[in-house]
Amino acid sequence: MLDINTRRKIYPLFFIFFIVLGGFLILRIRGLVIDWEHLDVVRTGGVYLEIVPKDAQIFMNGELIEETPGLISKGIFINDIIPGDYEVNVKKNGFSEWKRTLTVEPGIVSSASFIRLWEINPETITIATSSISDFYAVRNGVITKNESDVFIYNGAEIRGSEILLAEKSSDYIVTKDKKGSLFLTELEKPEGALNINEVFQSLLTQDFYPNGKKAVIQSVFHHSFNEGKIFILAGNELFLFDSKKITMEKVFTTSSTLHIAQKGNIIATVGRNGEGLVYDSFFKKTSPVTLFSSSTPKDILRIEPGERRNFIILLEKEGLLFDFNISASTSTLISENISDFILSPDEEKIAVVFNDARAGIFYLNDVVNDTHIPYGTFISLPEKVKPFWVKGIEGYVFFEKNSEIYAVETDPRTPQNTALITNGVKKIIPIEEYAYALFEDGKLDILKF
Repeated sequence: MLDINTRRKIYPLFFIFFIVLGGFLILRIRGLVIDWEHLDVVRTGGVYLEIVPKDAQIFMNGELIEETPGLISKGIFINDIIPGDYEVNVKKNGFSEWKRTLTVEPGIVSSASFIRLWEINPETITIATSSISDFYAVRNGVITKNESDVFIYNGAEIRGSEILLAEKSSDYIVTKDKKGSLFLTELEKPEGALNINEVFQSLLTQDFYPNGKKAVIQSVFHHSFNEGKIFILAGNELFLFDSKKITMEKVFTTSSTLHIAQKGNIIATVGRNGEGLVYDSFFKKTSPVTLFSSSTPKDILRIEPGERRNFIILLEKEGLLFDFNISASTSTLISENISDFILSPDEEKIAVVFNDARAGIFYLNDVVNDTHIPYGTFISLPEKVKPFWVKGIEGYVFFEKNSEIYAVETDPRTPQNTALITNGVKKIIPIEEYAYALFEDGKLDILKF
């Protein structure tokens, strides 16, 4: 047993130890820690990161973080961090580096949910090595155009000298020959190309105008979910043609049609007087809209309806870009001096090219994810670029400059990480998390992001 003098020396030490331990546990339960650098008691914060690829290394202020994603969570949560600014670097050999300064605040989790490292030499699959002058993406592959200006699909020649309609979601295309005739071709049966002009005029006379009204086809669109059906605009009338049944129905008639555009199952028109129609092919519903007053006419260059959102984007020849809210019948000016625009797949953002060769991105909604991004927020891109989006890759916009393809973040927080994807590209068509890329040497590859 300990003698009384020893006990008198030890018991106070135990008492101090339990007091310190108890105080420490109380601080930890309340989310508090001691900031030894500033000799203060502070509430901790955290950092949440979602990273592709998941096996990348994370460094905070140069220190390797050993945390790994949980079984359920897609990301990595680093907790009990003393408030302050932290330099976060994400690295993996053979990939671009991601870095950003994240500010940790007391009781708040700072997040970066769209971290993506880009492979320096990305994987490609070569699908054609002969000299190709152009190509078009369709549902089950690509149509190539050779040096003799002949279109080829799966080894078969496609009738026509120009492709008017070819989409990634369909195996039907519309071509035009040198005489101006349009042909609808099912790519699996290219020998059965259908002369649209002849069939359209025949059905028009048979079912709608027995007196033999002549009509000129102005535009054609795929039906968004019925293969073999196409919309045909002739004058101020829109028809739906069924190539399998060889039948046709009238969809709507407008007072005038200056522009028409399709996005998914939505078709929108606008006339010179500002009156237009919005047609939903899924619900077969037509709604009139007034995009601008006839007393203040606009010289429209292009329109594009939203499929997810209830809006139409209008670009005037003078360079004014408007966001027209269909429900409220109101227009909001997005920007001036615009020469072109590209809507993002989620329709929350729009990439624009200015008349002076500048480029950038505008947010079309208040967005709250890693941070609050108000409507109208602008992110600048390099000059003289062609922006585009890739469906399935969130948080990034892509652009082509001098035959090089880059990816850049759409997070307004700086720095905006930019990575070179590949170079020597003549034409690129994005699909979903990959793209078809035609290189300057005539090689056609599938490029995986």
